[in-house]
Amino acid sequence: MTYLFTKLRPVLLLLAMSGIVLSFTQFAHAADMYTWVDSQGVKHYSDKPRENAVKLRESISTVMTEEERSPEQIAAEQKQAEQKEKCDISRKNVKSLDTYVSITRINDQGEKVVMTEEEMAAMRARELRYQSVYCDKDQADDDSENLESQNDEDAYYD
Repeated sequence: MTYLFTKLRPVLLLLAMSGIVLSFTQFAHAADMYTWVDSQGVKHYSDKPRENAVKLRESISTVMTEEERSPEQIAAEQKQAEQKEKCDISRKNVKSLDTYVSITRINDQGEKVVMTEEEMAAMRARELRYQSVYCDKDQADDDSENLESQNDEDAYYD
């Protein structure tokens, strides 16, 4: 029983923390905001109205509907999702290369072929280059476009 609990503890902790964070974010977005200055000249903020309080804003929601988002925002979100997917694939590939002694791939004839150590080393280097582009947020957009045009043979990134 303790072995099972030890294995599941990180998952249970993550689930508990996620629930706490989600419950706090709902409350944070649900309140109207008010401000007032007390008799000593100190400015206060609250989600509860007070005498002489001024309403700063109505309840807000950070989730925008499809109609509220501009085409540029939608395109940026799609590009971000695509880059995250490419980053996740690349990290998975590097983890596999670091974990397994041999890896098979499908060749042009559709046959399974065991990769040589050189092929695995080349693939690992390529995946690390992908990670430097797709996983780092500071990279320019044109870097990812250049990388894609140089590596058209990698169908799993298209």
